[in-house]
Amino acid sequence: MSPEVVNRINYDENVDVWSLGILLYELLNGSTPFVGKTNEEIMIRIKSKPLSNYLKLAFTAIFTPEQKKLISGILNRSNDRRFKME
Repeated sequence: MSPEVVNRINYDENVDVWSLGILLYELLNGSTPFVGKTNEEIMIRIKSKPLSNYLKLAFTAIFTPEQKKLISGILNRSNDRRFKME
């Protein structure tokens, strides 16, 4: 779920872009970027705000610089700054 959905605020089709980023990360890395013992823990990690809107993702050596840039842009917590599908 995107931060907008977790925080129960208005959202648009850009939440699907977030989901695409999660899927890309999982397909390339073999695990999710958000880990928790419960769904509540995972949702806390999704909505917790770091100093910037960019996630501090754990990119393994498998990721190319281009893949890192794409996934980081897609998984921006700020809907306004998140990459768009146009």
